[in-house]
Amino acid sequence: MPNFTSIGNLDLLEQTHKNIAVVGARRASVFSQNICSELIKHLARFDCNIVSGLAYGIDSSAHKAALDNGLDTIAVLGCGINNFPEQTGNPALARRIQDHPTSLIVSQFEHDSPASKFSFPLRNKTIAELSFCVIVIQAGAESGSLITATWAHKLAKKIFVIPGQFLSDSFAGNNFLLSNSLAEPILDFEKLGSQLELVPKPPKTYQCTLLSPVAQTILASLSLEPINIEELIQKTALDYAIVSKQLSMLEIQGYIKRSPGMLFSRKS
Repeated sequence: MPNFTSIGNLDLLEQTHKNIAVVGARRASVFSQNICSELIKHLARFDCNIVSGLAYGIDSSAHKAALDNGLDTIAVLGCGINNFPEQTGNPALARRIQDHPTSLIVSQFEHDSPASKFSFPLRNKTIAELSFCVIVIQAGAESGSLITATWAHKLAKKIFVIPGQFLSDSFAGNNFLLSNSLAEPILDFEKLGSQLELVPKPPKTYQCTLLSPVAQTILASLSLEPINIEELIQKTALDYAIVSKQLSMLEIQGYIKRSPGMLFSRKS
């Protein structure tokens, strides 16, 4: 395992038994990106973390879906940490991961190393090393995802694939892995837990006695169904500034999650 420079929660490096790599093409189809998001939505029922490479396409879909569904994520860089986030494929998402206190961004390269065609294969190898299995969403014949899958195979880790269109160049990597019995197909999201041998998430307990009365009021006004801050102000009769500050604190403490569009809900 290489030495890392990092931003975030280093404990995730010790959780290989929970880390699932989700990889695929940068120029992924909308269908594949939606499949990736739906797959991770189902994975959110289990005690796992999502590992990917912070590029556009499937990597970005995987990281974003993990954060949206209350999972921690590890972003493995193909450049030095000093070049983060400008040389990542998706700088806006990179900053969002950086702002998520329990997730992690790591690099195995010198601090000022630029991204290059030589750094990405090493990044792909590291993704496999940090994970107990690899899921390939969409991969062409020369996709970097196949490098990740090849290393996973060498490391005796399981590989799973979303079956692709027959004879499609965009899914040639998926079909290669399946036709050579290097991977198992994912055919039913409802059976993901048993197929990947995942452990269900432990029930969430809210230690409201540790929260201020105002924070308890806000938490009690939230449910698993996301609502916006205006609705929350109406339900609690509190000022905007107070509600906004308490929402930030509750999110950092892990009681609630923020969804796109400034929507808030309790974590399941």
